[in-house]
Amino acid sequence: MVDTAPTNNPNKGKLLAALILGVPLLLMALATFMYTSGWMSPGGRVNNGLLFTPVIPLEQLTISNGDALASEKWQFILRVEGTCDADCDAWVVTLRQLHVALGKNEGRVERLYLSDHPAPASVTSVGYYRTVIGKLTPLDQLTKTPPTDNIGIFVSDPLGNIMMYYSLEASPKDIIEDMKKLLKLSMVG
Repeated sequence: MVDTAPTNNPNKGKLLAALILGVPLLLMALATFMYTSGWMSPGGRVNNGLLFTPVIPLEQLTISNGDALASEKWQFILRVEGTCDADCDAWVVTLRQLHVALGKNEGRVERLYLSDHPAPASVTSVGYYRTVIGKLTPLDQLTKTPPTDNIGIFVSDPLGNIMMYYSLEASPKDIIEDMKKLLKLSMVG
């Protein structure tokens, strides 16, 4: 006759306990190693514009009139050195459209036209632009790259920090995508 009664093996219980405790500890050690070494971490970025790390204080956009730049809202800042040309006029309208495209978050954002020359008629005709005229800090000092244009688009937060920069080559779709992410994750403004 064959004995079918289970045998109590004390080593089997110890092995099971070791597995229950050891596997999570091994996974935590592996995750810690991956985090600290950067091994298998995604190399892609989630933003489309130039993200400033660390952020730049808003007052650094101008050499004068720094106080006039402050706002309690997020800002699309159209910064123009010299006169506003056809590209500038196009971005005046595009930023207005991006502002409207924010939907329910439209009230959290305002537009600022910043230049060292008087604002063109396109800014006043589109409306809802705050305008600040003053001596500007050179664009290459802010972005640490040679500027390709005399125009730059900046995004600032309600705390007075410049978060991102876009050149004229930027796609409006990329700008609105970044702005929606910032507004979704932000608790301010």
